[in-house]
Amino acid sequence: MKINLEKASEYGDFSIEPTAGKEILAVYFDFETKLLIVEEVAESAASSRPIYVTTIDAPAARIIPIEERKNYIDYSEQSETDEDLGLKRIFRREINAETGNESIIDRLYRSDVEISSSNRIAFSKTKPPTVFDSHRQRLEQAAREELFWETEYRAKTFEQRAAYWVSVMFRHMRWQSESGLDEYAGFDPEWHAYATRRDPEFEQILLFIFERYKDEFEYQDHSTDEIRRRIKRSEK
Repeated sequence: MKINLEKASEYGDFSIEPTAGKEILAVYFDFETKLLIVEEVAESAASSRPIYVTTIDAPAARIIPIEERKNYIDYSEQSETDEDLGLKRIFRREINAETGNESIIDRLYRSDVEISSSNRIAFSKTKPPTVFDSHRQRLEQAAREELFWETEYRAKTFEQRAAYWVSVMFRHMRWQSESGLDEYAGFDPEWHAYATRRDPEFEQILLFIFERYKDEFEYQDHSTDEIRRRIKRSEK
């Protein structure tokens, strides 16, 4: 892309014009660096086109060459600790020298043991989430799930619990089928063990489901025998 100093725009005393053979996807100020970011793609019918990123020092109306970004952005490895979580994150930025795209490698540690990581696009209009944020979301999701099992699920009758599980099973098979995947994937000993931990009567519930909803399984061309085979359980 190039800067036109003869025409002002909302970004400063200049305007932005696309590189020959490319089109501009987005123009925005990066939340963290405050640099003006221009994203371009090649004018091509290809379904997968790499995104080319240019950084601009807007006050100076100057394109920043990739090799000079280090004067504007800190690429050293950094770390911070969340005392409430008892966790530490170590993160750093990486540049794709060909496209100008940047990513942030973010790793989460507990007592020097890595427990999760992410690789996300660095430039963003809004504050991007960190591995701390993702970890908190997982904790909140786990707490909501546990609350469901301990309150709402426990209050259900046997038939209501069976209705819950059969809806989960049919929904899973539908999603798998619509995605062109094995509709029985996921019905395995691990799934059966998880369900049994959640409900000690799950084996009885499963047998009830196969009998009560037999016609619906047949109508949707689902095999209860195949589900039994996958979880390596046989009807009693």
